[in-house]
Amino acid sequence: MPPQMADRIIRLPHFDVHTSAAEIALAVSRVLAARREAMDAERVSTAFDEFGMRRKGLVCAEPVLKALELGGVEEVLLTDAFIDRDARLADAMMLTAHSQHASARRVGGGGAALLDRETDGVAARLRFPLPM
Repeated sequence: MPPQMADRIIRLPHFDVHTSAAEIALAVSRVLAARREAMDAERVSTAFDEFGMRRKGLVCAEPVLKALELGGVEEVLLTDAFIDRDARLADAMMLTAHSQHASARRVGGGGAALLDRETDGVAARLRFPLPM
């Protein structure tokens, strides 16, 4: 399989002709949920790495908001805990990101746990280093 296709294909356990649609749907949803958790953890890890090494990442709401105002954000990562705590600010961050053709993602699983434990539940990857 070509490497670029690997992320687009899921593998499921063997099913026979008697497997119900509900069983198949459940298996698919479990595989996709696990894949999303892994991708979220990778995004959070990348944001922390970019923050520490190349100054192309930010953590915590205040610096991320400033970077959004400067138009330098590539991707904003928000946890459910942050969204629950400050829904208006989270909504403003997501709207601003989308208006600048940046992505805004709600992360879950281990990535969200790390982000909540180490920050206030917000991180961002930047398009370029910003003078902050």
